[in-house]
Formats: sequence, structure tokens, C-alpha cells
Amino acid sequence: MPRPLRLSAADHAALTQRAKPARVARAKRRPQTVGEFVAEELRGLAWARPKRQGETGTPKRLPEPGFVAGFVLLRDPIGKGRPRMTKAGHAFTPSPTRAYEHAVKVEAKIAMSYRDPWQVPVAVRIEVWMPIPASWSKVKKEKAEAGYIRPTSPRNDLDNVVKAVLDACNDVLWLDDGQVCELTASRRYAVGGETGIRVEARAIAF
Repeated sequence: MPRPLRLSAADHAALTQRAKPARVARAKRRPQTVGEFVAEELRGLAWARPKRQGETGTPKRLPEPGFVAGFVLLRDPIGKGRPRMTKAGHAFTPSPTRAYEHAVKVEAKIAMSYRDPWQVPVAVRIEVWMPIPASWSKVKKEKAEAGYIRPTSPRNDLDNVVKAVLDACNDVLWLDDGQVCELTASRRYAVGGETGIRVEARAIAF
């Protein structure tokens, strides 16, 4: 029967000292960016993997299969405004549209939890909640909240609101809104005065 290997005190100290940097490196492993750190903490996931040899920049974090990005924005919906022209002949987007698209983009980033945009076909559902005219009677307002009366005003019509939302989500939920292959949209009056939109997006192919 072979005798067990016994290390001298010097050999044991040398092996311990050699393994110490590896343990320290594992203990100090952290996500690549502050955004990833916050996202991992909130979702209770494991630490993001470290960079591989030869890899530069932050590693891609694509949405996992089955992931659904959804958010609610409680503010009066605004349709996509027509581009306006300056005296010099340059086109620009109206400031209300820019402000609304910025608010949508912020909520979309939070919904994606700092994941990279989808690169595959996407299905989207958008609900639009419009304000009830203040001049209406109490009975008419109740019918509007119950869904018996639907908004038909050409101002901020459904297709323009949807266009503003899809454009705002470019480079956040998807690379380009051309990836949206399934779209469900509805417009109704808000209940309790809570105007806004609800957006849900999911990949339909991987």
C-alpha cells in the first residue's frame, strides 16, 4: 500500500501563496458596468461573467428566450408630429414629440434591465388610454370609462401614437421597428383619469 504524500511546511506555504491570487480574483469578480451591477442586484442573479481573453468592451447581454419587456407610462399620449422646417430648409421633430419619445425610451430601458436590443422578429401590444373631455356629463364619462364610448378624435389618433412609441423604442427594445412583425394596438378612454400607455414586447423567433 503506497504511503500518503506528506508536504513539508515550506511546500505547503508555497502552494497556499500560489492559490491566494486566484481566490482574491474570484472574490473581486464584478459586472462590467454600473448598469449591469444594478440589474443583477435587483434580479437576484449571479455575477456577470468576466471578460474572456482577447475580449474588449462590455459583453453582450441578449434577452433570454421567453423574456417579455413591458412598461407603463402614465402621461397624456402624444402622436408622432409631422417634421417641421426651419427657415434654412432643415427638417426637425417638434419638441412635444421629442419629449414624449424620450420618456418612452427611458421606460423601455428600465423594462429591458440593460439587456441588448432584440435582433429577431418581435411581437408588440400597445394600449393607449386617452383623457376624457372635461365638458362631458357624469353619465357620459361613466360610459366612456366602461368602454361604451371610444375615442374617435383625429387628434393624437392611434396610428400616430403607435408610431411615436415604435420610434422611441429603436435601439432599446429592438434595433429597428422594422423587426415588429406582429402588432396589436387599442385606444380607449382612461379609467380614473390615469392617461398613458401600456407596452408589451416579446420575441417570436430566436
